[in-house]
Amino acid sequence: MPYMRLVVGGAYQGKLAFAQSLAGGPAEYLEVADGERDPFEAAFCRDIVYNLHVYIRRICKGEADGAKKEVQAFIHRILHQNSEAIVVCNLLGCGIVPTEAGDRLWRELTGEACQSLAACSAEVYRVICGIPQKLKGKEP
Repeated sequence: MPYMRLVVGGAYQGKLAFAQSLAGGPAEYLEVADGERDPFEAAFCRDIVYNLHVYIRRICKGEADGAKKEVQAFIHRILHQNSEAIVVCNLLGCGIVPTEAGDRLWRELTGEACQSLAACSAEVYRVICGIPQKLKGKEP
């Protein structure tokens, strides 16, 4: 049975280190797909999908009309092709509402993507100051 996990939180809060500890193996042996540098295809086959919000930002730089469908398709492929991944994403919805329409779209689509992933994940965590808080999943 697939066992996806989602880790969310603010920037620079220790999400990646926590995701690596969740993966259970030495960090140097884990494959990480990083939205900052890796192609989209990497998100469909690596142990950890890091900076999901940046992958979504890259999609939003295209035409706004098709961005929602492209993000939904991207999330769908992660769910179906990499269902055991640990997905790490910054929370974008807690700050000031952006004035630029493209930034608002990015924020909205990232929130929707996290909702979809959380609904399908076995466990969901929020990390604050390096401290994980389990939001979903059975207690040990």
